[in-house]
Amino acid sequence: MLWPLVAVKDGKCGASYVCGTQPTRLVPPQQLDREMSRWFNAGHSTEFSISLRAEATFSRFYAKNMRYLFLGGTCNNSRWRDEIIPHIDGFCTWCDPRTLVWNNRARELEEIERRKAEFCLFVFTPRMRGVYSIAQMTDESINRPKTSAFCILRSYDHSTFSNDSLQNLQQTAELWREFGSTELESLHVCIDWIRTIGNSHDDFARVYA
Repeated sequence: MLWPLVAVKDGKCGASYVCGTQPTRLVPPQQLDREMSRWFNAGHSTEFSISLRAEATFSRFYAKNMRYLFLGGTCNNSRWRDEIIPHIDGFCTWCDPRTLVWNNRARELEEIERRKAEFCLFVFTPRMRGVYSIAQMTDESINRPKTSAFCILRSYDHSTFSNDSLQNLQQTAELWREFGSTELESLHVCIDWIRTIGNSHDDFARVYA
């Protein structure tokens, strides 16, 4: 199977059109979407990676005429995305922001993808260490509450939230609910939510109003 591998270097993007090869040429970032559209129109696979540096990548899956989902929340080797992604294939396209190296460039690119996304899901597990995803979810709940959802897994990855950590997170979740974001109880419910939005042809505001 062929798919494009896209690399970002010194502010420019390069695309190669065979799996595993190095980028054949560099283009300005603003031309990347046009390059990808050309790839899609040729009928090739729409799965590819963004390489920020040699050791830092995260995955995006694009397809025409499908809504784009940002999978935010806990990284830190938490495997919840691996459980969800196989069940949403065909319902939407997605961005998995996990990366081997977290740096300023990775953060910038992640923010670009989050703002491109038509809807966002944030899952928080006990492996959570930082608060960046909490800030992202808060931003989504304020600015795009009808297209954002969150799920807090008290026990996952063979670990459990401490009482203090869980209480602090739940207090923040109260604000998200007040702003209008959707709370989901489990990964199975998350999958149903994604599929519902992916199948809907209505405006998002009418899907979960």
